[in-house]
Amino acid sequence: MVRNEQGFMYPLTLCFLLLFSTILLLSMEHFLTVKKMTKETENILMMDTYIIRTVQVLEEKLAAEEPSAAGGTFSISEVQVEYSIKEITDSVWDISIFIKKEQVSVFQAHAYYDRDLGKIFKWIEM
Repeated sequence: MVRNEQGFMYPLTLCFLLLFSTILLLSMEHFLTVKKMTKETENILMMDTYIIRTVQVLEEKLAAEEPSAAGGTFSISEVQVEYSIKEITDSVWDISIFIKKEQVSVFQAHAYYDRDLGKIFKWIEM
């Protein structure tokens, strides 16, 4: 019986090996894609948190004092925030915000501050 197989086991084993290898490679690719998406989502959520905190700090700074310069810098935990102020009208200012963090690209946003209301009424993330 063993001598009468006529080369049946080798092609069958080869097909199973190729099928297993293909499934393994597809699973690895899927895992790596999900891992990258998770990291990117984490960075986006972290930057959203930083932009909200930046808006709060800027509201406090602008409400407390009249800005003498056209911008400035400050730090929040491990990020560096740079901002510049441009006057659109007498009561509305356009604030350009740049958030820099190590190993993450520069995050940019624009905020609009109303001096009469004393708060930022709109911001746009780039």
